[in-house]
Amino acid sequence: MKQRLHLAALHSVSNAHRKHAEMKNGEKRHRISYPKYKAGHHVVKPVKEACNYDYVTELIVELLQLKQQFKSIRIAKQASSSILFSPPP
Repeated sequence: MKQRLHLAALHSVSNAHRKHAEMKNGEKRHRISYPKYKAGHHVVKPVKEACNYDYVTELIVELLQLKQQFKSIRIAKQASSSILFSPPP
């Protein structure tokens, strides 16, 4: 669960500043949303550009470098205990 939370945060941060999507003629794109809490009413929302997944490549490169640096899980745990601080339960 902790790793999922970290990945969700990375995804959110890397895609937080997406631009407003445009049509070929330069007009901004919008969509109509019908939220449940506003029964019978609609809301116009902007359409954003597609998500960016470049952070995945960076994670894989970092993972492969760490795998070469730490040959076993025991060595990695010893190194991480000196780097990472974990609060008491």
